[in-house]
Amino acid sequence: MERGKAMSSHLYLRRRLAPRNEKRVGASGQGSRSRRRLWSVLAVVALVGAVTPALASSVASAAIAGQAAPVLPTVASSTQFDITGFIQSATLDTAGDTHSGGTLTVNGHQVVIPRETVVILPANALTWQELFTHAPSPYGPTQTGMALNDTPTPLTTYEVH
Repeated sequence: MERGKAMSSHLYLRRRLAPRNEKRVGASGQGSRSRRRLWSVLAVVALVGAVTPALASSVASAAIAGQAAPVLPTVASSTQFDITGFIQSATLDTAGDTHSGGTLTVNGHQVVIPRETVVILPANALTWQELFTHAPSPYGPTQTGMALNDTPTPLTTYEVH
C-alpha cells in the first residue's frame, strides 16, 4: 500500500508542476516541449551534416561528368574606386579635340582619364581638354597649372578626389 501511495503522490506532484497546456509523459510517448525542440534541433543538425557533403560531391561529380556546374559570381572587369591626393602630373591625349581624355598621376598612381570626362571644380565644370586650354598664361595649352610637376611650379597644391 505504501508503495501505491508513494506512486500516486508522485503523479500528483508531477501533474501539479506541469504547465496546463503541456502534455504529460504518458502512454503516447510524447515528451515535453523542450525535449521536442531538442530533438528537432538535433534532427536539423544531422540533416545539414548529411546534406552538405552530398551536395559537395554532387557538384564535383557534375563537373567531372561534363554537366554544367553552378555559376559563381564574378567581379566586374571595371569597378569604381576612390583616390584622393595632390595632382602630381596631368597629360592630354589630343590638344585639338574638345572631348579628349588623358592621364592623371595622383599619389604615384597613374589614372587614365577617358574621353567625355567632365571635371567638376568648385565654381565651374570643364572637360578634360578645357582644363589645359583655359590654363593661365605661363602654363599654356600643354599644362594645367595645377600639377606639382608643371613648370613653373604652382604657388599652391591642388587636390583631386
